[in-house]
Amino acid sequence: PLQAGRGTPQPKYLGYTYTNTIGNPNILPEKMKAFEVGADLRFINNRFSLDISYYNNANEDLLVFVPIASSSGFTTRYVNAGTMTTKGVDLLANIVPVKTSDFSWDVTVNFTMPKSEVTKLADDVESIFLGGFVDPQIRAVAGQPYRSIYGTQLLKDPASGKLIINDEYDDWEGAGEFGVYGYPMMSDEVAAMGSVDPDWITGITNTFSFKGVRLSALLEIKKGGLMWNGTKGAMYYFGTHKDTEDRDVEYVHEGLWGHTNTAGEIVHYDAGGNEVAGPGGPNTDVARADNEYYMFWNGIGSGFTGPAEPYIEKTDWVRLREISLSYSLNHKLLQNTFIRKLDVYFSGRNLWLSTPYTGIDPETSLLGNSNGQGMDYFNMPGTKGYTFGIRVGF
Repeated sequence: PLQAGRGTPQPKYLGYTYTNTIGNPNILPEKMKAFEVGADLRFINNRFSLDISYYNNANEDLLVFVPIASSSGFTTRYVNAGTMTTKGVDLLANIVPVKTSDFSWDVTVNFTMPKSEVTKLADDVESIFLGGFVDPQIRAVAGQPYRSIYGTQLLKDPASGKLIINDEYDDWEGAGEFGVYGYPMMSDEVAAMGSVDPDWITGITNTFSFKGVRLSALLEIKKGGLMWNGTKGAMYYFGTHKDTEDRDVEYVHEGLWGHTNTAGEIVHYDAGGNEVAGPGGPNTDVARADNEYYMFWNGIGSGFTGPAEPYIEKTDWVRLREISLSYSLNHKLLQNTFIRKLDVYFSGRNLWLSTPYTGIDPETSLLGNSNGQGMDYFNMPGTKGYTFGIRVGF
């Protein structure tokens, strides 16, 4: 297949070049088997209603781009390579605690808990790249949740899970006074660090109405999910993050003494300087968070030097998604006019956010509306929106 290209030898003429993806005449249609069961329950003259459903969807022969040997002249091929299941529960509840001739209070709760897992990939396909960098990446991997984050991790003791603190003094040029001695070590392996997708999301809408005045607010709560804060990592590397202001603070990294031998095994030095299997005792070395630390051992894990793991952050949130206030003019005041309805309203969106994520917004996405979610690398910040208006009905 051909695609439009740039940089043709002749200006003003459109050029074409082959794509990096080879076609496939044997592709099959994607298939989905769906099972859903639910109930719609209403009580007390609809003062309380509950709509609940459980679903189990199996998608087969999913069409994806899979990598192939570049010696073929292409880098990817479009094939039926994936099978995925999505199970979950959706719930919609509505409650009217108070309802009089002048005043009403309406509460709506929307809850969703989807679980998507890649169950099978094509033969010889270990994983499918969905987005990201060399490190980290968002992948689809058989047996793992969809959109799993893979990247380099800090080296840990398998038995205790504690960090391995380097007990080798490395006197290479530019390493600084402390070298790598006394700092956490980076693992050589790229491993899964969790899923981008949340455990569940719920929205709670409260609506109050009183004699033509209507106030509504949507509070959204999200539990679970991860994101790579590459912006923070890059700012650490270049020394522009606020955390790097004081570079002379001395402290002790919590972990166990050790390093890796030529076989990749965790070992440590005994009092005689001999390598002994397994990690040693707790680290007691006083290290300093200087520029070498941020550049060489704690810098961003993409194209620089450090591991990705320190910048994988939780994206739980509680946010005021939307609030609106409106006033409907009494219809009696409009009886002798050609106007049947007149509303004045104000609405605001994304006005407040509480989250453990230290970046601009856990809802941001480097790759936009794509499968490769969970990446933050100098993304544009989110925006608050305000709307004022008048609605007129004739």
